[in-house]
Amino acid sequence: SRSSSNLSCFQKPMRKSFTHGQIHWRNMSNKTSLARDTASYVKDISIYTARGRPKTNLSHHGGLILIFLSIIGISSTSPLFAQSSLRHRKLQDQDEYEKIRTSEQQVLEALFTAAGGNDWANDDNWMVVTAADGAAGNASNGVCSWYGITCTSEGFVEKVELSDNNLRGAVPLHGLIRMPHLKVLKLDGNSLMFRSSSQLSSEDPSENTTTATASINPAVWEGRIFNELYMESMEGDTAAASGGGGGTVTSSLQYIDLSESDALGGTFSNLMEITSTFSSQFIYFPRLSDLYLSGCRLHGDFPNMAQLATFGSTLERCSLDDNGLTGTISTDFGTTMTNLRVFTASGNDLEGNLSAFGELVKIRHLNLRGNSFTGTIPEKLRCEDSTSGATLLEKLDLSRQRGISSAGTTGLTGTLPSFSQCEDLRRLDLSHNQLGGQVSENFLQSVDPLIFESASLSSNLIEGELPGKPLVRFDADAIDLRDNRITSLEIDLICDSSRSG
Repeated sequence: SRSSSNLSCFQKPMRKSFTHGQIHWRNMSNKTSLARDTASYVKDISIYTARGRPKTNLSHHGGLILIFLSIIGISSTSPLFAQSSLRHRKLQDQDEYEKIRTSEQQVLEALFTAAGGNDWANDDNWMVVTAADGAAGNASNGVCSWYGITCTSEGFVEKVELSDNNLRGAVPLHGLIRMPHLKVLKLDGNSLMFRSSSQLSSEDPSENTTTATASINPAVWEGRIFNELYMESMEGDTAAASGGGGGTVTSSLQYIDLSESDALGGTFSNLMEITSTFSSQFIYFPRLSDLYLSGCRLHGDFPNMAQLATFGSTLERCSLDDNGLTGTISTDFGTTMTNLRVFTASGNDLEGNLSAFGELVKIRHLNLRGNSFTGTIPEKLRCEDSTSGATLLEKLDLSRQRGISSAGTTGLTGTLPSFSQCEDLRRLDLSHNQLGGQVSENFLQSVDPLIFESASLSSNLIEGELPGKPLVRFDADAIDLRDNRITSLEIDLICDSSRSG
C-alpha cells in the first residue's frame, strides 16, 4: 500500500497539451477516461498525418504511450489500447500498400518501355492505369487489368506471364524478381536480354535493340525501390551458402521460366550477378519449385554448390537443355537437391561420371542426352542399390554421350543393366553408347507392360542371344536393339503370335 503523501501526489490535477488532442492526467481511479483520451490522441495524429501534413513519429509516440499505460496499470491487450493500436497499424499498412503498388507499377512500366511494348503480340490495357480508390485490397485497380498480369486479392502482383509475346530488348530482371508478392515469372519464347543498368550503360547503344532504357530510373531497373519494403535480409548460414557476404534477400518466386529467351547468354555466374542485389547481397529463392532456363545460350561451368544453394532445396523441376554448359557435376549436387524430381540438361557438354545423379533420391525424370559423360550407370539409377530399394524413376535418357574416357572409349560403358527393380519405368533411352554384355533374363521384369512406352538400346555393343522371356511381354516395336552384336533370337520371340508389331 502507498502512503498518503504518495497518493496525494498522483491526485494533483495535471495537464499536458499536444498539437492535436489532449491527455488529462487525472487520479488513478479514472483509468478508463485517461485511456479514451490517449486513444483519441493517437486518432488525432492519424488524421493529421493522413491529410498530408508533416508526419509525426508514430512509433516513438506509440512507445511512450505503451510505457505510460503500463505504469498506470492498463494492459496493452485492453480493448481501448488495441483500438488505438489498430488505427496506427492501418495507417502504416495503407502507406506500405501504396508504396508497393507504386513500385510494382514502375517496374512493369520499365518492362513495357524497354521490351518494345508497342510491338507486343498482346498489350491489352498496358500503361492504362485506373485511379485507385484508396482502399487496400481493390485488385481491379492499376496494373491488375494488364494482359499477363495476375494480382492477389489484396491487389499485389502475383504472376507475370508473357510467354511468346514478342518481347524484345533488355529486361529489368532485378526489379521483377524482387517484387515482394510475385510467385510466377514466365518470359519464355521471347528475344530478351537480361542486363544490369551498369552493363547497359557500358555497352554500345547501337548493339541494343532499344534505347529506351536510358530514360529508366536505375533504382527501378535494379529493384532497389523495394529495398525498404518487404525484402528480408538474412544473415548467417544462408548468406554464407549463397556467397552473399552482405546477407541474402529472399524472393517469393515459386516458378521461373526464361527458356528460349534467345539472348540470355553469359555464364551461370553471370546469371547469378544479374539476379544478385547490391551491397554484396544475393537473391535467395527459398520457395522456388520450378526453374526453366533451356535454350538461353548459357555457357561455362555447371553451377557450383554455392550457386545452386541460392535456389534452395525446394527445387522440384529444373531444365537446362540446349545451352553450352561444361564441367563435371559434384556429388554434392545430388545430396543438396533433395526434392528434385525432374532434371533435364540435354544438349550441353557436361562430362565426368554420373555418380551425382544416383544421389537424387526423388528423381523421376532424368534427361542427359547429348553430353560427354563417361563411365558406368550408377547402381541407384539402375534401381539395384540394396539400401534404397526400388526408385521412382519413370523416364531415363542417357543417350548419345560423346565423352572419351582415359581408356579411349566413347560414351557410357559397362554391362547393360537389367533395370529389373524399376517398377515405374516407362521410357528408357541408352542408345549411341558402348554398353556391352547380353540382355539379362530379368531385364525390365518389374515393369508394367501396360504403362511401358519404349526402350532404345540401339548403337551399343550388346551381344549374344536375345532372350525371349523378358521381352515377350512387350510389343515388338517397344524395344529397339538395332546396330548391336546380337547373334540369335530365342524361339519364344519368333513364335509368339500374341505380340503386336
